[in-house]
Amino acid sequence: MAPNGRSHYSAAYKRKVVLAAESSSNIQARRDFGVDKKNVRRWRGQREKLFACAATRMAFTGPRKGRHPEMETALANFTQTQRAAALPVTTEVLQATARALSRKCGISNALDGTKDCALFEDSDKEISDDDSE
Repeated sequence: MAPNGRSHYSAAYKRKVVLAAESSSNIQARRDFGVDKKNVRRWRGQREKLFACAATRMAFTGPRKGRHPEMETALANFTQTQRAAALPVTTEVLQATARALSRKCGISNALDGTKDCALFEDSDKEISDDDSE
C-alpha cells in the first residue's frame, strides 16, 4: 500500500513559508519549501493564528470546549465530590449522572443512544452502524 503523501509541518516552518510567500509569491514559496500551493494559501489565511501560537504546534483542530460546557463543569464537579468522599466513579455512574444533567439542562440528545455517547465508550470497542449485533 502506497503512502498517502500527507506531511505534518510545525508552526515555525509554516511561519517561514508565509514570510517567504509575502516577500515574493505563493508559487515561489511553494518551490523553495516544497509544499503544496493550497497549503501556502491556507497558511497565509491563518497568519494571525500561526504567529500567535507556539512554534511546535502542528495543527488547528477546532475549539477545545465541547458543545455543552455547563454540563461538563457540572459533571467534573460531581466527579470531584465523589472522589473526595472516597466513592467509586465508574462509567455507569458517570453516564447516569450525565443523563440526569442533560435532562436538567434541557439537552435532548445527550447520551440517548446516538453516537454522541462515544466519549464514554471503551476505546477498544468499535462503534458500528448496525444495531443488530
